[in-house]
Amino acid sequence: MFLSDAVKPLFADGELLYPHRLDNCPVCGSNSSKQLFVLRGFAHCRCRNCGFIFVNPRLNEEGARIYYNSEYYRHYCQNNERPVNERFGPYCRTLGFQLSDFATYLRSICSKGRIVDIGCGLGGLLASMPSKDFERVGVEYNEIAAQFARDHYGLRIVSDLDDLASEQGTFDLVTAVEVIEHVSDPLAWMQDLVQLLRPSGHLVITTPNINSLDYYMYGKRCGHFCAPSHVNFFGLKTLSLLAARAGLQRTDYWYRGGVINIRHWWRTRNQEVDFWSPEVPTQNGGNVVYRRGKEDHVELPPIRSFDADVARDDRGQTLRRFLRQVYTKGMNALFAQNQMVAVFRKKT
Repeated sequence: MFLSDAVKPLFADGELLYPHRLDNCPVCGSNSSKQLFVLRGFAHCRCRNCGFIFVNPRLNEEGARIYYNSEYYRHYCQNNERPVNERFGPYCRTLGFQLSDFATYLRSICSKGRIVDIGCGLGGLLASMPSKDFERVGVEYNEIAAQFARDHYGLRIVSDLDDLASEQGTFDLVTAVEVIEHVSDPLAWMQDLVQLLRPSGHLVITTPNINSLDYYMYGKRCGHFCAPSHVNFFGLKTLSLLAARAGLQRTDYWYRGGVINIRHWWRTRNQEVDFWSPEVPTQNGGNVVYRRGKEDHVELPPIRSFDADVARDDRGQTLRRFLRQVYTKGMNALFAQNQMVAVFRKKT
């Protein structure tokens, strides 16, 4: 199923059926913005004051429930995200095989105490933090993922931030990996996270970096633009400005990821980007597909099976994989800016 088909029930005569309209920029509060482009029916705007890019209008709560329970999103989670995570380790799409390194980095910030991971998914990041040093709590809205985290790792998982209302001011470390780009009201959301922190606690946020080469090369065909899933597009400046309004100060930041896909740039010169959600489990690295103009025909990438017999490598495939890894590491070393990690503390 394609994202362009999944969003059709959300519109009637070109109008969004479940709109949540923003009168002001979510980051700086300015009421002046300009429309950059419309993609699959969703208008993407830039604040004239701070430069923040955001979707307006975006889905309200009713529309979000419809979308996140759609066939497209269900296939994405169950047949693409989850099998890859269970095979190679949770959070692998976001942190790659650097999950253990990321956990080590978090322990350099906070060596022990209480940690809560917002949008914890299958619980992989929490499971990487040793139970002898940390009291681990996860917040996950998807019940299937939450139950997996409970059953597989024995973690405490709650379904909503409201469930932690009685534990405000008790957490030493709050993490939110690839979450803020999804939330409807990022300022209110960040203020809620601040309430969870102890005075000396840290908030760690990762999110796509809109100031990366991806955006400058691909424009609206950049893979970050997948509304109604992603509705907020931050750079370091706008994320830090939002954090300051929520009562935080930045203490550290770094970037990761930055492979420039020349083939993608070439194809998007005369083709539109769509997103594919497979109906069967695959180990495909991405779900981007191309559509020429308004043609219905889309060429799907070949499915890479999880079956060991089907996925067996020959010598040529092994060499190509090795060369691809060398290229990836080299490009990351030069252009590591596709995603950003930012660390914040309460203002003193």
